[in-house]
Amino acid sequence: MISRDTGGAIEPQIRHLAFVVAALTALLLAAPLLPIVHFFTPLSYLPVHTALEFTAMAVSLMVFGLGWNLRGEKLNSHIVLLSAAFLAVAVIDFAHAMTYPGMPSALGESGPQLTIEFWLAGRAFAALALIAVALLPARSWAPNTAVAAVVVALAASALVWWISLAHGDMLPRNVTSNGSLTAFKISAECGLAGTYFLAALLLLRRRKSWRNANLCYLAAGSWVLGLAELMLTLYVSPGDLLNLLGHVYKAVAYAMLYRALFVAGVVAPQRALTRSRGELAYLAHHDALTRLPNRRMIEMRLAALLSDAAGPQGSLLLLDLDAFKNVNDSLGHAAGDELLRLVAERLQLGLSSEALLGRVGGDEFVVLTPGLLDDVAISELAQGLIDALVSVFVLSGGQEIYIGTSIGICRFPRDGRTVDQLVRNADAALYEAKAAGRGVFRFYTPALTEAANRRVSLESRLRRGLERNEFLLYYQPLVNATDGRLNGVEALLRWAPPGEGVIPAGAFIKVAEDTGFSIALGEWALREACRQMKDWRAEGLALDIMAVNLSSQQFQRPDVARTIAGVLAETGLEPQALELEITESSLMAQGTDVEATLAALNELGVKLAIDDFGTGYSSLAYLKRFPVDKLKVDQSFVRDIPDHAKGMEICAVVVNLGKALGLEVLAEGVETEIQLAHLRRLGCDSVQGYLLGRPMPAEEMAAQLRGNAASLRRLQLVASAAAAPAVPGMERTELNARSA
Repeated sequence: MISRDTGGAIEPQIRHLAFVVAALTALLLAAPLLPIVHFFTPLSYLPVHTALEFTAMAVSLMVFGLGWNLRGEKLNSHIVLLSAAFLAVAVIDFAHAMTYPGMPSALGESGPQLTIEFWLAGRAFAALALIAVALLPARSWAPNTAVAAVVVALAASALVWWISLAHGDMLPRNVTSNGSLTAFKISAECGLAGTYFLAALLLLRRRKSWRNANLCYLAAGSWVLGLAELMLTLYVSPGDLLNLLGHVYKAVAYAMLYRALFVAGVVAPQRALTRSRGELAYLAHHDALTRLPNRRMIEMRLAALLSDAAGPQGSLLLLDLDAFKNVNDSLGHAAGDELLRLVAERLQLGLSSEALLGRVGGDEFVVLTPGLLDDVAISELAQGLIDALVSVFVLSGGQEIYIGTSIGICRFPRDGRTVDQLVRNADAALYEAKAAGRGVFRFYTPALTEAANRRVSLESRLRRGLERNEFLLYYQPLVNATDGRLNGVEALLRWAPPGEGVIPAGAFIKVAEDTGFSIALGEWALREACRQMKDWRAEGLALDIMAVNLSSQQFQRPDVARTIAGVLAETGLEPQALELEITESSLMAQGTDVEATLAALNELGVKLAIDDFGTGYSSLAYLKRFPVDKLKVDQSFVRDIPDHAKGMEICAVVVNLGKALGLEVLAEGVETEIQLAHLRRLGCDSVQGYLLGRPMPAEEMAAQLRGNAASLRRLQLVASAAAAPAVPGMERTELNARSA
C-alpha cells in the first residue's frame, strides 16, 4: 500500500522534496560552525517547546487516525504498523511535554532526566516502526489486526510511563548534575539517528522509480528524524538554536510521514479513481478493440448533426465485412480481432479529417460524412473504401487474409430525419448490397424500406407459424431409373397460413436463413420427416429413403450430429433410412471443420447427398475426401435436355463422375419423357421431377406407396424410356462423358 505509484505528475514534487531534505542536511552539517546563540530563557522557551511538541503530537495522531481509517485497504500491513506506532509516539510525547521542566507536576516531579527518558522512548517507537516498514514486505492484514496493534501500542506506552514514572532510578542517566548530556544520551541519540538513516536508505531501495511519491516522502521523513536526533546531540542548553531546530526537524519529519500515508491512502486512490472514470468515459464512447468511436458516439454525433438549425446535411455509410465469420471459424477469434484492427487502420487512411469512422459491433463499421451529399462524391468514397480492403492483410502469425466489404448508404435529410430512420435505412441498403453479390455499395431508396418491412413482417409471421403448427411437409417421389420403383421420397417444406393456401419454401426460406430462423424450422422438418418415415415403415409400406434438406446454418452448427442423433432416437427411425441433402456451398462454407462434421454424421449411419451438384464449388478433391453417398444433378442442367448441348454434356460428366467414384447419382427436375430417356441411357440411378410425381401431402404419398395407378404410370414411363430412341446429340454427349 505504501509503495503505490502515483504516476508521472508527482515528479516535480519529488524534486522539491529532495531540495528540502538536502537543505536540512546542509544546515545540520553547518551547525557546528554556527555561533552558540540563546534565543530563549528557560521560562520563555517553555511555551515554544510545548507548542512544538503538541504540534508533533497532533501530526502523530493524524497519522494514527488516517491509518485507522485505511485499515481495511489491501496490503495494509505497513499502514497498520505506522498508525499503531505513532499512536504510541503521541502518548509518550505527551508525557515528554508534560514532564518538561517548568510544566505543572501532574505526572510527578518534572526534570531533564524524566523528560529525556520519554523523548528517547518516543523516538525509539518511531524508529522501530520505520525500520519494520523498510524491511518487511507489504501484506494484507485483517482489519481487526489494527485493533490488536492499537492495544499493543497502548500497552507499550503504559509500560514506558510506568517504568519512567515509578522506576526511573533503574534507567541510565542521560544528563549530568551540571545539566550537560551524558555519553549514554548522546550514544542513544546517535543510535536512533543511525536507525532512521538506515530505514530511509532501505525505503529508497524499494522504490520502483523516482516518481514513487509515497516511499520518497516516507524515506525523507525518516531521514529528517535522523537529522533531528543529531541536532539534539549538539545543543548546549535547552534554549539555544540547535535544540529548537531539533524539535522543528521532528515536526517537519512527522508531516512528511503523514504526507506519505495520506498520498498512499487518499490521494493515490482518488487519482486512480479519476483515471478509471476517464477510462470508463472513453470506453463508453469508443470501441475497446479498435479504439474507434462506438455506436453510442456515432449516434450522438449524428443526433447533433440532425439538430443543426442551419439544416442537417451529410451521409451515413454502413459497412459490413464479407465472409468475416470464416476467419473466426478457421483461425480463431484472436485472429479475427487482429484483422478488425487492421481493417480499421486501413479504412481510416482513406478518409478525410471531416469524416468520422466508427465500429458499431461485430464486423460492422460506420462512416459519417457531414456535408457530403453529392451522389458522385459519395460513390467515389464508397468505392474507395471497398478498394482499400482489396489487397491482402497479413496477420502477425503470417496468415494472409483477403476480406471484402459491402456498403449501404443513406443521405440526410433526404433519407431520414432521425437517428433511428437513418440507421435503419442504411441497414436496408446494406442488405441490398449483400444480396447483389457483395463487394458493392447501394444507395437507400424508399422501395428498400418497403422490402425491409415485408421481410420483418414475414419473419414475425414465420415464427408465429411455427408456434401455431402452420408448417407441413410435402413429399416428392425418388424413382429408380432402371425399374421405375419408388424407392424413396424427399421431404419438402411448405407453409399453410390460414386463408392463404399452401406456400412453397422458395417464397420464405431466404428470410428464414437471413434471420437464423431456418435452424428451428429445419429441426422441426427433420423431426417431422423422421416421424412420418417411421410411421410408414411400421405400416409395412415399401420405402427405403427419406431425404431431408439440411440448411447451411444447421450444417454449420457444432452440435449438428448430436441433434440428428437425438431426433433419430426420439422418433425411433433407423439411421440408414435417413438421407441428408447438403449443398456444395454449405460444405465449403463450413471451413476446416467440414470433414469432422461429415465424419460424425457418417458414424451415425445416415446417408449423405450433395444437392445441386455442379452449381457451386464442384471439386474432385473434396469428393475424394468427404464420405458422401450420392450426387444430385441440379435441375438447371436437366432442363437443358435436349435443347442445349453443354447442359447435356454436364449431365453426362456428372453421371460418369459419380459412377467412377462409386457414388449413386440422382437427377432432379425431370419433366419430360425425353429427359428421362436421356438420363436413363446415361446410367443415372434415380430420377425426381414432376414427370414422375409432384410434391404431395403425406396422405396422398401413402396412397401411392400402397400401390395404385400412379405407381403403374411411373413403371410405364421408365419402360418407355428404355425403348425410346436417343435424342439428337446424345451420342456425342455420351462419348464426351466417357472421355472425361
